Amino acid sequence: KEAFGEDAVKYYRCLGDADDLAELDECKALKPVSPEAMASEARLNVAKIYEPVARYFAQEHPAPGLPPHRCPHPSSDPTNAYSGIVPPLSVRCSLGPRKRCVPTDSPKEPWEYPKSMWRENEIFAAIGFSMDEPHRMHYAVRGKNQIDDKYGVCMFTAQAFGDLDDDGVFSTFERAGMGSAQGVRGAPGLYIDREFE
Repeated sequence: KEAFGEDAVKYYRCLGDADDLAELDECKALKPVSPEAMASEARLNVAKIYEPVARYFAQEHPAPGLPPHRCPHPSSDPTNAYSGIVPPLSVRCSLGPRKRCVPTDSPKEPWEYPKSMWRENEIFAAIGFSMDEPHRMHYAVRGKNQIDDKYGVCMFTAQAFGDLDDDGVFSTFERAGMGSAQGVRGAPGLYIDREFE
């Protein structure tokens, strides 16, 4: 019990008090999740963001006055490859079922948010990344296109943020890359700050 704190106490108390299978089933929502399991979501999805951004840059995207190779960007600003954070950090994943945010059509709770945020985000839509199921982390692409280069240059970072213990301090997971005429080169491994925050 000590390994997971108060959440484990609630879970085991629920199991002990359950009178039938239906009540045991309800206890599943209280089952504690290890910090390692929560951080693994970030590691997986940072890769799922990084790889399609790199592929997008490698493809040609002809447009008047712009280099053919660029990171995805808002139509209003070709230099800007910043997606913003989805869902916003104000959405409190740690309060949701199994400490997860829930994308939904009609959000009502502090851990819910409109799932349309993914498809309405020009950068995430361009790389085909979305979270359709409940999840624990917040995601972003941060980068800049250098549009005065004939081929195109983009420096970008795939990011995940999480506040798993709801204390207002966020863990950060990042992988940086740079695309140029020499190809896309990525930083070796992930930068991680406060992994189990």
